[in-house]
Amino acid sequence: MGEPNQSTSAYAGLPGQTRQEAIHYTCEKCGHLFGAQVYSAVNVDADPGVAELLEQGELNSLTCPACSVANSPNLSLIYHNPGASCFALLLPETQRHQELTEKARILTELAADPADVPDYVKRVEVVFGTTGLLSLMDRTQDVAAAEWEREQEQLEQRELLEQRQRDLEQREAALLGREEDVQAKQEDLISRRTKLERDKDELAQGWAELNREREALQALSVDLE
Repeated sequence: MGEPNQSTSAYAGLPGQTRQEAIHYTCEKCGHLFGAQVYSAVNVDADPGVAELLEQGELNSLTCPACSVANSPNLSLIYHNPGASCFALLLPETQRHQELTEKARILTELAADPADVPDYVKRVEVVFGTTGLLSLMDRTQDVAAAEWEREQEQLEQRELLEQRQRDLEQREAALLGREEDVQAKQEDLISRRTKLERDKDELAQGWAELNREREALQALSVDLE
């Protein structure tokens, strides 16, 4: 098998891996400024637990250390699902006007990373808010399901071909066994024929010797008379 085509292989570059970054955030209730770690990228295949939190809307939920209120900051996020060939930039609804700027930023990151960039990553999709995220996940799940069905079909075809190959090998072995049996019978027949010819020669020699002895006796009888 050859190397996978760049257009279909999974992207292994840093921009497509699950990452966290440090931010400072101001509590929406008490105004307290605090530091926190938030996710800036999620790789579904590598970190399904993180992806599940994202799907449930619980990712990057920050609890204020001063008043214990849960905050949900509106942050941009890279969503990477290699199994469904999906690479998307999730933006808050409030950043629709930043779509081109943010997309250009991601493309710059991709260009700076040394890893090969598949076509599906080059076509980085931009979605907005929870609605866009859920719609994207539905579509990627459909793609993943179709891919799974295709792989299952290929697996069944491969198993069928392997079974046919085994059947052919068994038939070939049976034919080879029959051929060897016929050859053995031919060799036995040749051996028996050779023995028969040898026996015929010995019998002929015996008759010849008997005739010579008979002639010698007849000659001796004439002499005696």
